[in-house]
Amino acid sequence: MLQLDTVVQANEAGVRRPDDGLRQDIGALQRGLLLLELMQQAARPLTLTELSDMAGLHTSTIHRLLQTLLQTEHVFRDTGKRYYAGPKAYMPLSMDHPFNLLRRDAYDTLRTLRDRFDVTCALNLFIGAERLVLDLANAGDSLSPYYQTHLKSPLHAAASGKLLLLNFPPKLRAEMLGPSPYPRFTSRTITDPEALRLELECTVERGYAVAWNENFEGISAVAGPIVPNGARALGAITLAGPSRYFAPEILPEMGMATRRAADLLAFGSQGTRAVLRMMAF
Repeated sequence: MLQLDTVVQANEAGVRRPDDGLRQDIGALQRGLLLLELMQQAARPLTLTELSDMAGLHTSTIHRLLQTLLQTEHVFRDTGKRYYAGPKAYMPLSMDHPFNLLRRDAYDTLRTLRDRFDVTCALNLFIGAERLVLDLANAGDSLSPYYQTHLKSPLHAAASGKLLLLNFPPKLRAEMLGPSPYPRFTSRTITDPEALRLELECTVERGYAVAWNENFEGISAVAGPIVPNGARALGAITLAGPSRYFAPEILPEMGMATRRAADLLAFGSQGTRAVLRMMAF
């Protein structure tokens, strides 16, 4: 949930500073995004009063923001004067957007891997230093609660996080990870910088990343990097599920399967090429 901050506050002296207009615009944007989130998460249309109570804002402010959102068709109003998020708010990307092209190209691959290993298979895209879950094929032991569109699992304790770290030089990796020892989540979490460096070297040598009980006890993952230009990963194909499916004798098979699938996407997918062009990769 978005949190409103104090970026828009009245100047106690009553003097309008040059950046006041910009601050007000930023505040309005934050509030508008907050309203969109409230409506996206609601199970039904919401009245003006309900939105006001939920957002903690005066009804006049809510009404003004809604008028803008109605004009842009991010929000619609029903005959009962209740408001709900529109198609543009839920699915802002066009059907031929590069991300959607890549999702369609990966659809069968994700489900084939899921059925083969009986664990959840995800397509992750790396956007700068962040990870986007572009698609997900859930297994019987569903991991949906562990996946949001914006994947925020700790980099040092996640298979996709380790692959993302390899996109950056050591100095930037250190900045992304923060001070050591790194946070510990289980007895298997790597908290020492040197141990993590060695783990990343092993990841490069074997061609896929492993996180065995490192973020959650009883949950493990392997991930193969999508490397279309031979330099850095565009994203990853990840298998994740209960650790009982990730026995040591099958881990290499799972890892190489994700790597082969990632290679097919890297070099045989029109969606991958479209994403590369869009991101100037």
